[in-house]
Amino acid sequence: MSTRSTILLLAALAPLAACYDDDDDCYDCGGPPVYFEIEPNNVPAQANFLGTLYPGDWLAVEGRLSEFLPDLLDGFALRSGTAIHVQFALYELSSGADFDVCLYDPDTGQYVFCWETDSHPETGAFTIHGGGKDVHLVLSPFLGDAQYRLEIFVYDACCSDEAAQLVEGDGERMPLRPFSSERWSRYAAPVEPKAQLPRSLPGQLIEVDPETGELRRTPLLVQPLFPR
Repeated sequence: MSTRSTILLLAALAPLAACYDDDDDCYDCGGPPVYFEIEPNNVPAQANFLGTLYPGDWLAVEGRLSEFLPDLLDGFALRSGTAIHVQFALYELSSGADFDVCLYDPDTGQYVFCWETDSHPETGAFTIHGGGKDVHLVLSPFLGDAQYRLEIFVYDACCSDEAAQLVEGDGERMPLRPFSSERWSRYAAPVEPKAQLPRSLPGQLIEVDPETGELRRTPLLVQPLFPR
């Protein structure tokens, strides 16, 4: 998403509200709130915060990644409001692209699990056995340049095991792809001072001059990548 001259930041700050009734989770409520990634978000201190999640929450994040540009990692932080089971699907909007996902624990500075397959979409799940825990979903391109859509579904971790690790990845761990360790380690490098990201309004384009740091805000009609 970075360019040589300016960094274009798209932000849609819709409230992250649970969409469910008293009886059951509801994932058919007219579509999830959609967030647009804000650059920079390629180190833990700059991860875009998606909010505190509870069973029944459903949200989507849209952005862009490219193996040909300096922006090889997009980090998104979330916090558990209670014990939750999270499922995700990462869609690439180009048939020639192949993106991967890792689950990062900022408390340990380590990855808990990585999903590195040639599946489209890339899907996975993890469980957080307790509330108040922060984790990051880190996206990276293995191949290609494309816009993407990350959808996140949150369920109740009804059978939490207190003896288990606080955060667990689900599924079969895949062998690391070539250059994978180097690719992911760029995100897990020593934490930098927390970046002060500018606040924005829904549908607002923010241009940042990397040399002067000057901000310009322009109203923008944000069109979703996927028709509703």
